[in-house]
Amino acid sequence: MPSASRIPYSVFPPVPNLTWIALIVGVVFSIPLPVPLRRSLDTATQKHAVLFTWVRNAILVILFIAGSAAQTGASYQPFIYGEF
Repeated sequence: MPSASRIPYSVFPPVPNLTWIALIVGVVFSIPLPVPLRRSLDTATQKHAVLFTWVRNAILVILFIAGSAAQTGASYQPFIYGEF
């Protein structure tokens, strides 16, 4: 008997774990911050604006490299007509 979590005859390919992780992280970081936390972050940002800018840019560069590496590794086709 097939398990309840998988559809035995689906036309859609299974969703990779990395996609689920990216979706969950995106949802978590899309939720607005509570007002007291936002105020304290604004105060800290004003005090350490240059450091905050460098840290934010470093995190963005790391995320860009990780995303590019994930895309490159996931889309490699050794044979040009592999999808046909």
